[in-house]
Amino acid sequence: MNDLQFRVLTQKEAHVLETTSHNPPTYSASFSEEDFQREWWSVCDRLAARLEIFGEPWTLDHQTGDFMLPESSGPDRWIYITFCSTRLWRPEFVTAVADFLQHLPQDYRIACLTELDDTADPDFEEPVVYLVISTRTVEGNATYPRLNAEGGVVSTSANEALLRFGFPRSIIFDDATQVA
Repeated sequence: MNDLQFRVLTQKEAHVLETTSHNPPTYSASFSEEDFQREWWSVCDRLAARLEIFGEPWTLDHQTGDFMLPESSGPDRWIYITFCSTRLWRPEFVTAVADFLQHLPQDYRIACLTELDDTADPDFEEPVVYLVISTRTVEGNATYPRLNAEGGVVSTSANEALLRFGFPRSIIFDDATQVA
Protein backbone atom coordinates (compact mmCIF):
# COMPACT_ATOMS: atom_id res chain seq x y z
CA MET A 1 0.00 0.00 0.00
CA ASN A 2 2.93 2.31 -0.74
CA ASP A 3 1.09 3.94 -3.63
CA LEU A 4 -0.81 6.42 -1.43
CA GLN A 5 -0.62 10.01 -2.59
CA PHE A 6 -0.29 12.65 0.14
CA ARG A 7 -1.38 16.26 -0.13
CA VAL A 8 -1.47 19.15 2.32
CA LEU A 9 -4.81 20.96 2.30
CA THR A 10 -5.35 24.66 2.72
CA GLN A 11 -7.98 25.74 5.23
CA LYS A 12 -10.22 26.70 2.31
CA GLU A 13 -9.85 23.27 0.68
CA ALA A 14 -10.59 21.57 4.01
CA HIS A 15 -13.76 23.65 4.33
CA VAL A 16 -14.87 22.67 0.84
CA LEU A 17 -14.37 18.98 1.66
CA GLU A 18 -16.27 19.38 4.92
CA THR A 19 -19.27 20.83 3.14
CA THR A 20 -19.31 18.59 0.06
CA SER A 21 -21.28 15.37 -0.10
CA HIS A 22 -19.37 12.23 -1.06
CA ASN A 23 -20.96 9.46 -3.08
CA PRO A 24 -24.51 9.87 -1.76
CA PRO A 25 -26.77 6.88 -2.27
CA THR A 26 -29.21 6.71 -5.13
CA TYR A 27 -32.46 5.31 -3.87
CA SER A 28 -34.61 3.04 -5.99
CA ALA A 29 -37.06 0.18 -5.64
CA SER A 30 -34.09 -2.16 -5.14
CA PHE A 31 -32.07 0.10 -2.79
CA SER A 32 -33.97 1.93 -0.07
CA GLU A 33 -32.93 4.38 2.60
CA GLU A 34 -33.01 1.47 5.05
CA ASP A 35 -30.64 -0.47 2.78
CA PHE A 36 -28.24 2.46 2.82
CA GLN A 37 -28.46 2.71 6.61
CA ARG A 38 -27.58 -0.98 6.91
CA GLU A 39 -24.69 -0.53 4.48
CA TRP A 40 -23.36 2.54 6.29
CA TRP A 41 -23.54 0.95 9.75
CA SER A 42 -21.93 -2.24 8.47
CA VAL A 43 -19.01 -0.24 7.10
CA CYS A 44 -18.77 1.74 10.33
CA ASP A 45 -18.75 -1.43 12.44
CA ARG A 46 -16.02 -3.01 10.31
CA LEU A 47 -14.02 0.22 10.45
CA ALA A 48 -14.29 0.20 14.26
CA ALA A 49 -12.87 -3.32 14.33
CA ARG A 50 -9.95 -2.18 12.16
CA LEU A 51 -9.29 0.87 14.37
CA GLU A 52 -9.23 -1.25 17.51
CA ILE A 53 -5.94 -2.69 16.24
CA PHE A 54 -4.43 0.73 16.96
CA GLY A 55 -6.37 2.01 19.95
CA GLU A 56 -9.43 1.86 22.12
CA PRO A 57 -12.84 3.31 21.27
CA TRP A 58 -13.99 6.17 23.48
CA THR A 59 -16.19 5.02 26.32
CA LEU A 60 -18.59 7.40 27.96
CA ASP A 61 -18.58 5.43 31.20
CA HIS A 62 -14.85 5.81 31.75
CA GLN A 63 -14.24 8.96 29.69
CA THR A 64 -11.24 7.29 28.07
CA GLY A 65 -10.29 6.06 24.64
CA ASP A 66 -8.39 6.98 21.52
CA PHE A 67 -11.12 7.53 18.94
CA MET A 68 -14.84 8.07 18.50
CA LEU A 69 -17.03 7.07 15.59
CA PRO A 70 -20.32 8.78 14.76
CA GLU A 71 -23.39 8.09 16.83
CA SER A 72 -25.63 8.52 13.79
CA SER A 73 -25.23 7.87 10.10
CA GLY A 74 -24.80 10.59 7.55
CA PRO A 75 -26.59 11.24 4.26
CA ASP A 76 -23.62 10.09 2.18
CA ARG A 77 -20.52 7.90 2.30
CA TRP A 78 -18.40 10.00 4.64
CA ILE A 79 -17.49 8.50 8.01
CA TYR A 80 -15.93 10.76 10.63
CA ILE A 81 -13.40 9.59 13.17
CA THR A 82 -12.65 11.87 16.10
CA PHE A 83 -9.18 11.52 17.58
CA CYS A 84 -9.39 11.57 21.39
CA SER A 85 -5.66 10.91 21.79
CA THR A 86 -2.60 10.81 19.58
CA ARG A 87 -2.25 7.03 19.79
CA LEU A 88 -3.52 6.55 16.21
CA TRP A 89 -1.22 9.24 14.84
CA ARG A 90 1.11 6.96 12.88
CA PRO A 91 1.59 5.88 9.28
CA GLU A 92 0.20 2.40 9.91
CA PHE A 93 -3.16 3.91 10.81
CA VAL A 94 -3.44 5.76 7.48
CA THR A 95 -2.34 2.69 5.54
CA ALA A 96 -4.79 0.42 7.36
CA VAL A 97 -7.73 2.78 6.73
CA ALA A 98 -6.88 3.19 3.02
CA ASP A 99 -6.53 -0.59 2.69
CA PHE A 100 -9.89 -1.06 4.44
CA LEU A 101 -11.52 1.35 1.98
CA GLN A 102 -10.11 -0.52 -1.03
CA HIS A 103 -12.08 -3.61 -0.06
CA LEU A 104 -15.48 -1.94 0.14
CA PRO A 105 -18.01 -2.33 -2.69
CA GLN A 106 -18.87 1.39 -2.47
CA ASP A 107 -16.57 4.42 -2.47
CA TYR A 108 -16.31 5.78 1.08
CA ARG A 109 -14.10 8.49 2.53
CA ILE A 110 -12.91 8.75 6.09
CA ALA A 111 -12.43 12.16 7.68
CA CYS A 112 -10.47 12.38 10.90
CA LEU A 113 -10.42 15.35 13.24
CA THR A 114 -8.95 16.14 16.62
CA GLU A 115 -11.29 16.35 19.58
CA LEU A 116 -11.19 19.88 20.93
CA ASP A 117 -11.54 18.92 24.54
CA ASP A 118 -9.25 19.68 27.43
CA THR A 119 -9.88 16.16 28.78
CA ALA A 120 -8.06 14.63 25.82
CA ASP A 121 -5.30 17.26 25.80
CA PRO A 122 -5.54 19.43 28.96
CA ASP A 123 -2.91 21.93 27.83
CA PHE A 124 -3.90 21.87 24.15
CA GLU A 125 -0.31 20.96 23.32
CA GLU A 126 -1.22 18.90 20.27
CA PRO A 127 -2.41 20.54 17.06
CA VAL A 128 -5.85 20.23 15.56
CA VAL A 129 -5.52 17.70 12.74
CA TYR A 130 -7.87 17.24 9.81
CA LEU A 131 -7.31 14.23 7.53
CA VAL A 132 -9.28 12.85 4.62
CA ILE A 133 -8.41 9.29 3.68
CA SER A 134 -9.60 7.61 0.50
CA THR A 135 -8.42 4.48 -1.28
CA ARG A 136 -5.54 6.30 -2.95
CA THR A 137 -5.06 9.65 -1.22
CA VAL A 138 -4.42 11.11 2.19
CA GLU A 139 -5.06 14.82 2.44
CA GLY A 140 -4.72 16.89 5.55
CA ASN A 141 -3.70 19.92 7.50
CA ALA A 142 -2.87 20.72 11.08
CA THR A 143 -3.08 23.96 13.02
CA TYR A 144 -2.48 25.31 16.49
CA PRO A 145 -5.58 27.27 17.48
CA ARG A 146 -5.03 29.98 20.08
CA LEU A 147 -7.12 32.77 21.54
CA ASN A 148 -5.96 36.25 20.65
CA ALA A 149 -6.19 39.30 22.94
CA GLU A 150 -9.74 40.01 21.75
CA GLY A 151 -10.89 36.45 22.53
CA GLY A 152 -11.02 35.37 18.89
CA VAL A 153 -9.46 32.18 17.61
CA VAL A 154 -6.37 32.45 15.45
CA SER A 155 -4.54 29.51 13.96
CA THR A 156 -0.95 28.93 13.01
CA SER A 157 0.26 26.12 10.80
CA ALA A 158 1.27 22.88 12.47
CA ASN A 159 1.56 20.80 9.32
CA GLU A 160 4.75 19.24 10.66
CA ALA A 161 2.38 17.07 12.75
CA LEU A 162 1.34 15.38 9.49
CA LEU A 163 4.73 13.66 9.43
CA ARG A 164 3.35 11.41 12.17
CA PHE A 165 0.81 10.07 9.65
CA GLY A 166 3.44 9.31 7.02
CA PHE A 167 3.28 12.52 4.99
CA PRO A 168 6.58 12.98 3.14
CA ARG A 169 8.75 15.81 4.45
CA SER A 170 9.09 17.15 0.91
CA ILE A 171 5.43 18.16 0.68
CA ILE A 172 5.31 19.73 4.14
CA PHE A 173 8.57 21.61 4.20
CA ASP A 174 10.06 23.90 1.60
CA ASP A 175 13.29 22.07 0.74
CA ALA A 176 15.26 25.30 0.42
CA THR A 177 14.40 26.71 3.84
CA GLN A 178 13.13 23.66 5.78
CA VAL A 179 10.29 25.79 7.12
CA ALA A 180 6.74 24.50 7.35
